[in-house]
Amino acid sequence: MTSAKVEAIDNPKQWYYLACKTCGLKVQQYGEDSDDVDRKPIFNCKTCGDIEDVFSKYYLILRVSDDFFSETRFLLFDKLAAKLIQISATDIFEKYSEEDP
Repeated sequence: MTSAKVEAIDNPKQWYYLACKTCGLKVQQYGEDSDDVDRKPIFNCKTCGDIEDVFSKYYLILRVSDDFFSETRFLLFDKLAAKLIQISATDIFEKYSEEDP
């Protein structure tokens, strides 16, 4: 058995991605954010087509080292990352998105 230590979260971009609430696949937003606060942005889902309802999911790259000072990176997606952190990406995003996502 080898023990390992998470040294850092090593995400060069965002720690989350937006996914379709229906099928859970990653979505792409159409155009730029609108200045109209009442208008929801439109997203494209490859399975469901044009949608408005999305949620955030984890995409974390962990830098991990072992007792022998070897280092590697692990990619954690939503379910495993949420289990490790013990809070969903959606809950974090909703709580802190207005400050700095």
